[in-house]
Amino acid sequence: MTETEPDQIKQEDLERYREMSLRSRELNWTVEKLRKSLLAKIASGVKVEPGPLDAEITETEQRRMTNDELVRILGLEVVENVRAAIEPSVSRSLKIVERPAKPAARSRRRKVA
Repeated sequence: MTETEPDQIKQEDLERYREMSLRSRELNWTVEKLRKSLLAKIASGVKVEPGPLDAEITETEQRRMTNDELVRILGLEVVENVRAAIEPSVSRSLKIVERPAKPAARSRRRKVA
């Protein structure tokens, strides 16, 4: 670390990241649910209310090299040999977790009756 960088990550930064990440996942889920609903309505012929916005579906075509497709075309043995020759890639994710609570310190006093 350079002299201008702090030597600790602040708890407020971890909390902020965790909260924003949770909100982002919730928002993504909500947007995806709405997107699927709108796609289904448009596909079934539901008209868009008159106004400044409209909706249209754009379709794109892609060729996806899935494991199942490769096995279907090349055979299992070839796919396994190719897979064994490919170096694994590394990905990193960040997860903010709660620290376990420290156990209470035990008293060193003797009990006197």
